[in-house]
Amino acid sequence: YSFCTLLYYLYTLFFVDMNSGIQCADSCQEAFKAINKERPDARYVTFEIENDQIIHKETAPVETTWAQFEDSRKDDQPAFVVYDYQYKNNDGHDRATKLFLAWIPDRAKIKQKMQYASAKDALKKTLGGGAGFVDLQASDKGDLAEDAWKSKLKQ
Repeated sequence: YSFCTLLYYLYTLFFVDMNSGIQCADSCQEAFKAINKERPDARYVTFEIENDQIIHKETAPVETTWAQFEDSRKDDQPAFVVYDYQYKNNDGHDRATKLFLAWIPDRAKIKQKMQYASAKDALKKTLGGGAGFVDLQASDKGDLAEDAWKSKLKQ
């Protein structure tokens, strides 16, 4: 693990119950509706913190691939992402799951890292508590590689 990833885990371990004071904009729930249905209208939605508020930042079309998503992540800008991930299980059956990704890159500013670490649960609560999400944490492009996290999916 990188130093920043370790810092994130330590911060959440000791301060996860503290109220960050960061609230979710109404647009977060509206954006989530596009992806939280049986036939989603989007591949993923991103959320960022601006002016101490979590806002909906981007909605990607259904045709977007994981590789395109990876390429779109900036090395210095954290974000929360809910991704509708389609895959085939070990038996060859089509499966879908929602990934909740906390993208907190190593090159982000310390203040941003702390804000995102403390605001993660507030966003998940706004989006229905996070039930059914596969929870992922990434701090560099290597963490985004499918091989790095795909073992967490139900087969």
